[in-house]
Amino acid sequence: MKSKYSVTDVAETIGDVYSYLRWSTEKQSWGTSEKRQHLAALAWCKLMGYPEPKEAYSDSGVTSKDGTNRQEGSAFFELLKIVKPNDIIIIEDCDRWSREDPITSLSAMREVLKQKSISIRFQKENIVVTQKNFMDDNIIVPLFLKAWLGFRENTKKAERIEDSWNIRKERFIETGKAYGQKCPPWVRWVKTGTDADGCNEGHYEIIPERAELVLRIFRMCIGGMGCRLIAKTLNNEGIVPITKYNWKSTGFPPHKWSLSAVQRILKSKEVLGLNPSVDSDKQMYPPVPGLTEKMFYAAKDKLEQRQCSKFAGRDDKGRNLFTGIAQCSDPACRRSMRLAGSETRVSKKEKRTYAYLKCCGIPQGTCIVSGGIPYNRFEESFFVLMAQDKFRDTITAKVFNHDDTGDPTAVLRGKLDEAKKRLAKYEALMEKDPSDTLNKLMVKAETEKKDLLKQIDAVKTVDAGTTATGQAYDEWNKLAGQEWSVETRYKIKDVIRQMVDHVSLDVPNKAYDVFFKANPDTPIHVILLKSGFRIGGKHPLTFFWSDTQPKLDQVEKWAKNQGKDVVVPIAE
Repeated sequence: MKSKYSVTDVAETIGDVYSYLRWSTEKQSWGTSEKRQHLAALAWCKLMGYPEPKEAYSDSGVTSKDGTNRQEGSAFFELLKIVKPNDIIIIEDCDRWSREDPITSLSAMREVLKQKSISIRFQKENIVVTQKNFMDDNIIVPLFLKAWLGFRENTKKAERIEDSWNIRKERFIETGKAYGQKCPPWVRWVKTGTDADGCNEGHYEIIPERAELVLRIFRMCIGGMGCRLIAKTLNNEGIVPITKYNWKSTGFPPHKWSLSAVQRILKSKEVLGLNPSVDSDKQMYPPVPGLTEKMFYAAKDKLEQRQCSKFAGRDDKGRNLFTGIAQCSDPACRRSMRLAGSETRVSKKEKRTYAYLKCCGIPQGTCIVSGGIPYNRFEESFFVLMAQDKFRDTITAKVFNHDDTGDPTAVLRGKLDEAKKRLAKYEALMEKDPSDTLNKLMVKAETEKKDLLKQIDAVKTVDAGTTATGQAYDEWNKLAGQEWSVETRYKIKDVIRQMVDHVSLDVPNKAYDVFFKANPDTPIHVILLKSGFRIGGKHPLTFFWSDTQPKLDQVEKWAKNQGKDVVVPIAE
C-alpha cells in the first residue's frame, strides 16, 4: 500500500533539493505564508528520507498571474538557472507555480522539465512531476484542474475588484466623494472612518515640502532644462526622490532621481488634482499650490520639443542643432534625422570627415530612403534663411500672446489632443460593444473637440516683438554675432526649438521645408544645389556656398541664366 506521501517516477539518483516559496503581496509577508510553506517542505523531506532543502528561494510580493515569477529578476528565475538534472524543487501548490491559463501554465512547466530534467513536487496535489510522467492521467488531470481553478479564481477576483472600483469612480463623478488611499507622492490620505459599505472615508492633504519640489521641477522644465539634467541637479543637491519605481528593472539606485521619475511627474495630470483613471474634470486631489494649468501644458510642450529618436544621440556637443526637429519627409516614415559621419582619405596623411543627416528609420529597415543631406550645407543654408528680412514675418508673425509660462494655446492644444484620444478610444470600444453610454460619451468628446478648435482659432494675434517667437528671433540675432563655442551652439539650439516646429528633409531631391511655429501652414522651401542653394518658392533667392564663391561677373552671368525673378546676393 502506498503512503500518502509516496513518490513515483523520481530518478533513483536524487540530486539537490530546493524549496520555492511565493506570495503575491507584501502584506502576506507579515503573516505565516512563508513559515507554512517552509515547514511543509521540511516535513516532506523528512518523511521521504531526503536531506533538508539546500536553499529556499522566496518571491515576496510577486504575482504569477502573467508568469512574472518566472521572468528575469525573480528568485524563481535564478533557481531555474542553477538547478541540475535529478534535482527536486518543492512547491506548496500548483498556483504558486502559475495562475496563468492552464495551456500556458502547463506548457511552460513541460518546457522546464524537458530542458532541466528535474522533478517538481507539489505538496497540496501530493504529486511529483517529471518529464517522464507528465502525461500520465494521475498527473496531468489534477494539474490541469488546479491550474484552471487558480486561473478562474484570479480572473473572478480581478473582475470583482474592477467592479468595486468602477462603483467608487461613478460615485466620485456624481458626488465628488474621495476614495482610495493610493495617491500621488506629494499628497497624503487622512482616514476619518468607514461608511456603511465598509469603504474607507477620509480626505487628501498636500505635503508642503514635496509640493514645492514638484513646482520647482516644472519651473526647471519650462526654463529649458531637460529631464536628465533636472534629475542630475536634484541628485547633486542630495534631494531624496519622492516617486516610487521598480529600481531593480531600471538598475538605478532607489535613493537617486532618474529620468523616468522626473518624466512621470511632468506628465501626470495629478499635479492639477485630476485622477487619470477617472474620465472627469472634477478634482480628486488638492492641486499643487502655485502650479497652473498653463504651466502644466507649457511643460508638456517643452517635453514634446525635446523628443528625439534614440538613434539621434544624446550628447553631440552641439554639432547637430536640429536634433528632434529634423525629420524624414517620406509620408510612410516621418522619423527623426540623425547626424552620421563618414571618413574619406584625401591623401596618405590627411583624412576628411563628412557629416550627413540620415533618417533613423534606415538602421531599422523602416525607411526606404537611402543616403543623406550634407549637414554643413544644410546648416549654412538655414542660417542664411534666418538672416533674410524677407522671411521675418513668416518666422515671427501670427503667433499668440504669451507670458512666462509659454504659449497659452498650449493649454487648448493639450486639451484638444486629450479629446481626440478619448474620441478614438470610444470609437474603438463602440465597434466592439455598442451602447448608449458610449454613444453619449462620443458625442460629448466630439462637441468638446469642436469647441476647442473654435477657441484656438479665436485667439487674437499681437505684435511680433511681444511674442515668444519674436523674442526668440531677437535672441537669435544676438547669438549669431557672438564667437561660436559649444556653449553658444547649445543656446542657438534651444532658440531654434522655440521658433521652428519641424524641418522636413527630402533626401532624394536634396531639399527641405522649414515649418515655423508662427506659420506652420506656410513652410519655406529650400533646394540645395551643387554650386549653391535657393530659398523661397515663387520668387526664390539664390546663393552660392560660402567656400565656393565665384567672381562677381560669373555671379551676374549665372543669375541672368536663372531668370529675372532671381536675386543673387553673395553669401558672406
